[in-house]
Amino acid sequence: MRYLNKTTVFIFLILLFIGVAFTLPVWSTTCKCRQHSAKAEAGGTCSRTEDRNMCTLAFSATTEAEYKDLVRRLNRHNIYVSPHDALDFAWQNSPEKWGEKDIGRYLAPLFIISMKHGFSNISDELLRTISKESKKWQSDINQFSNRNYQRRSINSRLGSFDATISYGCIELRKGDFYSMVKTRFSQAKNYCDDF
Repeated sequence: MRYLNKTTVFIFLILLFIGVAFTLPVWSTTCKCRQHSAKAEAGGTCSRTEDRNMCTLAFSATTEAEYKDLVRRLNRHNIYVSPHDALDFAWQNSPEKWGEKDIGRYLAPLFIISMKHGFSNISDELLRTISKESKKWQSDINQFSNRNYQRRSINSRLGSFDATISYGCIELRKGDFYSMVKTRFSQAKNYCDDF
């Protein structure tokens, strides 16, 4: 009788776990490199940066030393939002809740997260561009927060970077360099213009 009770409890717990696991919502984002055969999926916000030599797909895991380096790089450009706070904000807030100040404040940290390995030559240019020129392209960047752009995108120019913007997704390009921030709310598949 005692064996039956333990078995019954064990089976009940397994069935409960399976039931909960299959009924919980799945929040994941898929990112894929354009120039390399790399693809990843994880929870939260995805950042992708690549050139002809390498591609990095980043979500949120980082070492303490890498994190401090990211903060130092942001602070050099008078950007005082931590990568953690930027990821948290992007996770909790759908794009239509992002105001102009939020876009200007959180995009730079989200882009720099994907550049934690390499890309230091272009990351400084990208940070300068985002922090200094965000007001100039505010009308285009508002498409990031516009639900009408869930299944379409616009092309724009941000300083020396070409930009593709859709709801919850911004991709910047310069030559063979690509960098993308795609939130979990984006309808885009692998790229900001891929529906």
